[in-house]
Amino acid sequence: MGANTVKEYDVIVIGGGVIGCSIAYELAKQHKKVAVVEQGEISSGASRAAAGILGAQAEVDEEGPLLQFALSSRKLFKTRVNELRELTGIDAELIEKGVLKVATTEDGFEELKRKFNTYKKWDPSVEWLTTSELKKRETMLSSTIKGGIFLPNDGQLNAFKYTKALAYGTAVYGGNLYEHCHVSQIIEENGSVKGVITSQGTFAASSVVVTTGAWTSKLLPYVTEKNVYPVKGECMLFKSNKPLLQRTIYTPEAFYIVPKAGGKLLVGATRTPHTFDRAVTFGGMSKLFEKAKELIPELSHSVFLKSWTGLRPQTDDGWPYLGESPYMKGCFLAYGHYRNGILLSAKTGELMRDLINGTQPKERFFNAFSPERAYSLKGG
Repeated sequence: MGANTVKEYDVIVIGGGVIGCSIAYELAKQHKKVAVVEQGEISSGASRAAAGILGAQAEVDEEGPLLQFALSSRKLFKTRVNELRELTGIDAELIEKGVLKVATTEDGFEELKRKFNTYKKWDPSVEWLTTSELKKRETMLSSTIKGGIFLPNDGQLNAFKYTKALAYGTAVYGGNLYEHCHVSQIIEENGSVKGVITSQGTFAASSVVVTTGAWTSKLLPYVTEKNVYPVKGECMLFKSNKPLLQRTIYTPEAFYIVPKAGGKLLVGATRTPHTFDRAVTFGGMSKLFEKAKELIPELSHSVFLKSWTGLRPQTDDGWPYLGESPYMKGCFLAYGHYRNGILLSAKTGELMRDLINGTQPKERFFNAFSPERAYSLKGG
């Protein structure tokens, strides 16, 4: 690597989604010389497609490390969003009105009933609501809903603006952002990272962070599509001339309706695993619209604005991978957050910052997400 042609950094982050930008932001705040390398545009992948639900309890309803991770990350957002607004002028539109997790079927109703005590254990302010009580909170909800749980501390934000704010914040602290920059190889010498080869030249660094989501197996030869794979999700956006919803509605089947600024309602999401196809399908849209109308009949009078897809990175056991690669010193992995990338991003940034700086994170749940578990699953 010739000295005149190589850009030198402390840390190179591969991937400009919310996970990569969160890690880069935390490192840049500590005056690390950081580069974010993104093959498309910043926040152009799953982060742009995301609904932005901060559903630590709506999404994660089983006790264990993932719930602990989610709860610890959720509590960071108010401070983080305010900090980024002051720093960059970008308002990520954080809404803290809670989430209503509702059931439209008997099976869903029984599932919520079974899990209510778990919700209550972790958050005493959680409430069980009957159909009539739900309609008092959200008058446009259908009377066919069986019941539900109010999760007052879950919330939502604008995922695209939040990711952009993290990226711009990184730049304010001196980091560099490279868009339309494809990484073809991570450079290794004697088992340690030395940098990356990209379409915009060679970058040198002693630490590289891989946050490439569903595409990770295309970059790292020891990561297979068994370890991480894409799950296509289709979403729709509507606009209503009258207020239909104040809070996010979420079902046990992971269907949701999220109220956004300007009277807009985001409806999602379908689930098609093991495909990189981004096409929006008639079947997917029909399914979403029928489910949305079942929850809020008045939605049928709203104006359809647009539809899109996102490719969410799922793992074989449903948990993300966080840690240093066992195959390459200085190569750090942070991928596989599936539907919870936005929610888990804040804490992921802090955990990976500490690890890259040579400090083992003190959170006891952290080791549960070690990349080591993937290789034991493969038997090697």
